Formats: sequence, C-alpha cells, structure tokens
Amino acid sequence: MKNLNNFVKLLCCLSFICGFNSPALAGKSSVKQINHDVIIAGGNPFGLRYSQSGKICYYYNNEKNTDGDCLVYPSSNSGDAIDLLQQGKANFAMVQTDWLMHAKDGTSRYSKYGQNNTIRLVTTLSIESVIVAVNKDLNVNNLNDLKNLKIDIGKDNTYRNIISLGLLDIAGLDKNDLKLSLNGTQDEAIDSVCKGSIDGAIFILPNPNPIVDMMSAQCNVKFISLNKSEVKNFTKQYKGFYKSTIPSQTYWAQESDIQTVGVYTALITTIDTDKKSVHSLRESIANNIDNFVKTHPMLYNINLSNINTDINVKYYDFD
Repeated sequence: MKNLNNFVKLLCCLSFICGFNSPALAGKSSVKQINHDVIIAGGNPFGLRYSQSGKICYYYNNEKNTDGDCLVYPSSNSGDAIDLLQQGKANFAMVQTDWLMHAKDGTSRYSKYGQNNTIRLVTTLSIESVIVAVNKDLNVNNLNDLKNLKIDIGKDNTYRNIISLGLLDIAGLDKNDLKLSLNGTQDEAIDSVCKGSIDGAIFILPNPNPIVDMMSAQCNVKFISLNKSEVKNFTKQYKGFYKSTIPSQTYWAQESDIQTVGVYTALITTIDTDKKSVHSLRESIANNIDNFVKTHPMLYNINLSNINTDINVKYYDFD
C-alpha cells in the first residue's frame, strides 16, 4: 500500500509537470506582439485536458504559416471553459461531452440561456470511463450483486456521487441498498479497496489509467461490466455519456473486455470562428496523431478511425 500511495503522489506531480510543460504559449517564441488567432479554454492546469490543449497548440504553432499563434487559457472545469467560449474570451474549448450537451440543449447550469445552436464540434479525443471495482473474492458479477455491499460512491453531490447513483438507479438499486462508505476522493477510495476495508468502489477515470493498472496488479480486485440494457438506459438518461469498451489486457490480469460508459473530451468552437483557424487546428491534430498519442499513456488508443463519435452536436462546416 505504501508503494501505491507513493505512486499516486508521483502521478499528481507528473500531472503538474505535464500541465505546465505544455505552456500556455507553446512552440514559437518572439519578442514582437503576437496575435493569438487560437485561444483554447483548456481546463485545469493540473489536468489531462490542459495537457492535451498545450500539445495541440504546440503542433499548431510549429506548422502554420500565419502571424497568429495558439495559447491555452486555464479554466477550472468544463463548465468554465464553455463560459469562456460563449463570452468570447476563447474561440475554442476542451470540454467533457456531458457538459457540452448541457450547453447545447440549455439544461443544468445553462437552463437560463436556452438552447445554443452556435456550438460546433471540431473533434473528440480521450474518454473518461466509469469503472466498477470490487473485491475479487466476492461473488459479484453484475451491478445487482452490489446490493448489501460496502461500496464507495463518493461524497454527496459530487460528480462521482451523482454518476454512481445514476448507475445504481438503472440497475434497480439506490443508496439504501448499499452499505455506503463516503470517503471522499477517488485516491482514498482506491486505498480503501486495496486495504479491504470496503468491498468496492465506483470511479470515473481516463483510460487506460496507470493508477487503475497499479490497483489491478497490487490489489485483490476485479472490474464489473455493464450489460447492454444498462449501457443503453444510462446513455439515454445521461446525455453526453457513450458506450465505452476497455479492451482485455488493458490492465494487469484483465482477461476480457469491460463494457461500461464514459464521457469524451471534445474540442469545440462556435459557428463564427474563422474557418482557417479551425481547419489548421484539425490538420495539426491529424498530421501529428502518432506523436500526440505518445504524450500520455491515457491517449494510446486514440486514432483517426475512432477519434470521432456519434455525438449529437453539429461538426464545424467549412462549406
């Protein structure tokens, strides 16, 4: 467990380094005043979306032949990034697809604004998947088997808690059917699962994930798949979530595919954004996709054949 805790701390440090090693102004350096023709609201500087945004800017800045440049504008979360886009402080945003659907449909925090028909999708990138981890020695093979077990679903009203309760609901369960352990962070939940102080936990994490791989190698856990009906019902009820398959052997001793749900990271813009900037940004990603996936272990399964999904948001149209 000491090794696992140290590993988690190391990943936090690496995420800090990666975020700031993908500088707000990546690539070219110049003493003259720079016109930033691409500003990406890229999320928290400690997070994966900020790191991805920085790399995209790096490729853009080193490929294009204009006087403008690309920078990453930090934002606290996807909602903040969308706000920056709508306020005109950024012309691109890197966001989770569930928040993208809220902004498009005018729901949740965007209900007072109504539907937004100006948002356009540029591309999708990595995916964060729901992972249900349980003690391997327990006779647990599906979500219904979680009944009467001590499962960590996060603190009340947190994102992980809301999604976890939704997952239980589509399986016909609620929190009263479980012996709950609301420890707080996902790192603490991983630690509790590995110590055996709880029976399992529900996580939302980018995949593949070194932390999950370490947990599967050092702790006595297995991962539970959702059935087809559960995937269908969850993605219907929670817009912006999509079917997610974690291939076998992604994690240590994982012998079969894990069928679950997840949210994509989406690069978005608005209908008014300059066509040349959008085209150049897309081209920069496509031309460097092989190098892009090597920048982070959680990006390894991205390729041009699966980079886009059936997200119900219009793509930026160049016609």
